[in-house]
Amino acid sequence: MEWISVKDRLPEYKKRVILYAPSYSGRPIFEGILKQTDESGNVWEDAEKFIRTSITHWQSLPEPPKE
Repeated sequence: MEWISVKDRLPEYKKRVILYAPSYSGRPIFEGILKQTDESGNVWEDAEKFIRTSITHWQSLPEPPKE
């Protein structure tokens, strides 16, 4: 899978994806969802809290393994 820039395209709302934020407190890659987009920027949510504009790239979650 390839990283997609948020400048090129955003994921569907509330679809769980992998997010990349180069300046996000020591954990730049994590799972989350796009909650909303407004004039102040994109609002993302991970398991812990809301994140505003630091997300630069995203990609779909991989398919689960087949047994």
